[in-house]
Parts: sequence; C-alpha cells; structure tokens
Amino acid sequence: MLKRIATLALLGAGLGLSGTAGAKELKLASFVPPAHTMHKELMVPFAEAVSAATNGALTVRIYPGGELGAGPQQQYMRAVQGAADLSFGLQGYTSSQFPRTLMAELPGLGTDPVQMTNRIWNAIDLIRDDYKGTVPIAIWTNEPNIVMSREKEVRALDDLKGMKLRVPGAVMARVLERLGATPVPMPATKMYESMQTGVVDGVLTGSTSINGFKIAEVAKSFSTGMPFGVATFFLVMNKASYDALSAEEKAAVDKAGGRDLSLRAAKAYGDAAMAGLEAMKKDSSKTVIAMPEAELVKLKPILEEASTAEIEAAEKAGIPARKILEAMK
Repeated sequence: MLKRIATLALLGAGLGLSGTAGAKELKLASFVPPAHTMHKELMVPFAEAVSAATNGALTVRIYPGGELGAGPQQQYMRAVQGAADLSFGLQGYTSSQFPRTLMAELPGLGTDPVQMTNRIWNAIDLIRDDYKGTVPIAIWTNEPNIVMSREKEVRALDDLKGMKLRVPGAVMARVLERLGATPVPMPATKMYESMQTGVVDGVLTGSTSINGFKIAEVAKSFSTGMPFGVATFFLVMNKASYDALSAEEKAAVDKAGGRDLSLRAAKAYGDAAMAGLEAMKKDSSKTVIAMPEAELVKLKPILEEASTAEIEAAEKAGIPARKILEAMK
C-alpha cells in the first residue's frame, strides 16, 4: 500500500499546479459546501494567508461540494494521486490508512477539540508515517461525538441496544458493538438521507452536524455527555506538489498551516457545536438529554476495555500506540 501511494504521488507530481503570468494555483478538494464551518474557518483563511504571504504569486482555489470528485472517502487519495494539490477530509473514513493518528479518537481520552488538537501536535513526529505521499498541512479534531436519534430517546446505555447508528470510523464502530448497537459506517454527507429514510435510527457525530449537515431537520433527540471521543480531520498536500514549490512558497504554506491553523479549526468546531446544541435546547420540538451520572459510571469500564483492546491491537500491528498516547498526554 505504501509503495502504491508513493508511486501515485510521483505520478501526480505538479499536475495540480497551474496559473498564468507566473502565478501558481493550488487546487484544494473539499466535499463540504461553502456554508460549512470548515470552508469558512479553515480553507478560506488558509488560502488568504498563502496568497498574502506570496503577494499573489501562489494562490489556492477551493473546489467545494465534491467538485473535484464525489465521495468523501476518496479525499486522501485525491491528494496522493495529484487530482488535487490539497484535500480536506476525515481519517476515520479510511481508518486503516491512519492507525497512528486515530489514537486520538480513543474514547475517554478527551472531549475538548482544542485540547485534543494540541495533543495531536505534541505527537506529530510520531504520526507522520500515516501520511505517505502527502505533507500534513493541518490535523485537528472536532467536538465530542453525541447520539442524535430520529425517534428513540437515549437516556440509558440499554437504550442503545439494537439501534442502527451511523459511525464516523472504525474505533467508534467497535465501541458501539460492545454496547449492543449496530454501527453503520458512512460519511457525513449521507447522514441526512439515511436518517430521513430510516436506514439508520440515529447518528453518532459531533453536534456541529446539527446545522452543518441539517441533522436538526431529521433528528428529535440529542443525547450528550458520553465520552465517546472525537473525530480527526486533515488538510494535506500532495508531496510532489509541495516539493515543486520554491523555498519562499513552502514557507508561506507552512506558516499558513501547522498547529495554529489546526487550533483555529478545532475552536471553530467547538463554537459551532455549542451554538447547535443551544438552539436545540430552545426548540420545544427537540429533546436534549444529558446522560445521567449513574449511566456514565457504567460506561467508564466499557470504554476503558475498548481503549485497551485498540491499543493492544495497534501494538501487535507494529504501531507504537503507547508511545503516541504518552506524547499526546
């Protein structure tokens, strides 16, 4: 797989670089619409910063809503193959590609997106091997996953049994199986339709989806407080496209990205999440549930067992999971 990615990266060398009158344009592939929080708070500021730092000699053109190809799961390979110079996506959609980064998604590790993003950057040198064929520009997390249900109110762990719930990645899929639910992996772009048509009973996702993907229109109940962890996100650049930049252009890209841009994205998710939940609390047709403490006490050993299993499996596969987690903490 790594050899294939390296080969594809070479084939894609410079293919996305374009421009006129000496200017270079980088193509950024995004599967979310322009109204999405990450379009406004991550991609646009990054593009503006790169252009400003190079006096317009290097620009970034954003292709939102899947204009460079449908399918959120293919976002990473679009950057690897050079179909785009940059791409935005979630590691959880292709979990096997990012075993080091996904240590940040372990349940119980943390729920604050800014804190978790800082933890990821504390361990960045230990997770870079996940990004063969690309250069990580930003890596961050969103707010905690919550359960959003079409009809059923989830007020206790037993309420999860038998429910078909959308999950963002493999880690949470295995956690929900332990709780008796049926996980249904799918990208965020499919959540609305799947809820509306009853393909799933609910979704496990961050509360920014309440507005970002209009889940408020198809969900009646929102159960919060369970430390199910967070989802990770990336903005990456094709390695060959990056190497084709001048030293000054690389410096502009590096400065526009990195920990600071990642933290900006994490904070934006946190702020949008709070706003979404507050709106649901004020809506008489919705029910927002804080999971009772007694249920959280029962949940803790289950999540600890699940995390231990994930760590041990990663170590057996040659991933230094414990070393990564130590660096994150």
